[in-house]
Amino acid sequence: MRLIRNRRAVVLQAHSVRAWAIAIIFGLCGIIGDSWQYFHGLLPISPLAFALLGVAFGAVGLVGRFIDQDL
Repeated sequence: MRLIRNRRAVVLQAHSVRAWAIAIIFGLCGIIGDSWQYFHGLLPISPLAFALLGVAFGAVGLVGRFIDQDL
């Protein structure tokens, strides 16, 4: 397995990588909202909604990896 030649451009400009980053952020917000009692009720939506948004953006990132993106 080899890395692609323009990996820096892909990491900085590809929409699929951005979608995966957003999915990670939503996943972390869901974990924080579900685990720590201090944040219970302070987040604008429920931890389940954060988890569902994380799954949705993860799927978008996966599909986006197969679409040709001009970098």
